[in-house]
Amino acid sequence: MNFAQKTYASLVRFFFADDDATRTESLRALRFFRIAVGTIVLLHFFAIHQDFADLFGTNGLIPWDVADLYVADLQLTLPRLIVFLEAYGVAAGTTLFWFQVLFYATGISLICGFLPRLSALILLLLQVSVVSGIGFLAYGVDFFTSMALFYLILANTGKNGNPLPVRRTLQLHLGIAYFFSGLVKLLGFNWWNGESIWKAINLPYVNRDFAFDFTWLADYPFVFVAIGWATIVVELFHPFFIAWKKTRTFWLLATVGMHFGIAIVLNLYYFSAMMIVWNLAAYHYFTLEENSAVSAAEPELGVLA
Repeated sequence: MNFAQKTYASLVRFFFADDDATRTESLRALRFFRIAVGTIVLLHFFAIHQDFADLFGTNGLIPWDVADLYVADLQLTLPRLIVFLEAYGVAAGTTLFWFQVLFYATGISLICGFLPRLSALILLLLQVSVVSGIGFLAYGVDFFTSMALFYLILANTGKNGNPLPVRRTLQLHLGIAYFFSGLVKLLGFNWWNGESIWKAINLPYVNRDFAFDFTWLADYPFVFVAIGWATIVVELFHPFFIAWKKTRTFWLLATVGMHFGIAIVLNLYYFSAMMIVWNLAAYHYFTLEENSAVSAAEPELGVLA
């Protein structure tokens, strides 16, 4: 067998290994992913429900026609939907009410596993229509939420499904994202000298829930340098060491710990929760009694089955 054939065979095993242990492990991982993502989406949506009309309605804090200038012509947004239905006599308040009802209903349906792929599709359309409508308010968690829902549309978590290709793609996606995030930090000096860490913890809109006093750390600048370099190392080498069985557990714990620190210090709870869920769904063993079987079936190409 020549090199090309061996490479092709390895790729097929990597994406489509059909042994029962690997399939069961992947199935449980993506079911966890479905439930966890659905829960985070609903909690995030509930957190803004009182201000929903002010944030995303046509008469909100940011005029919808101003925000609309930054949206592609054919893109579906909530304000455009409101304006469209108003032309047929549907009041804006009615559209906002039923939009929220549909959002909660599909979120609950996704969590419960009732028509999960259809629920993920509808929820993705609703979520994107909100995020793209007022892009000024969107940040990292919104984009990772959209990508997570897209993966759930593709994932077949039924009894006879093979979710392994989706889980493998999820792993590759995370590896690429972390690698380039670490590379960008490495190319600048702000992360080398700890400046980025110092600025982050002293932003006026972070560290408000626990209000930690970090002023005493000004006398110990090496702490910020160490945290900056630790972040670079964890992210830059993430796709390599999490793919190696001997270091996978440590690197997964380091990555989860990094996001837990971001949640506590910077108060970015939903972003951190979403990233932790992505990592657990991609790399954690959910079938403890079958760990040895899954490990034995794992292809040499790398990432956890």
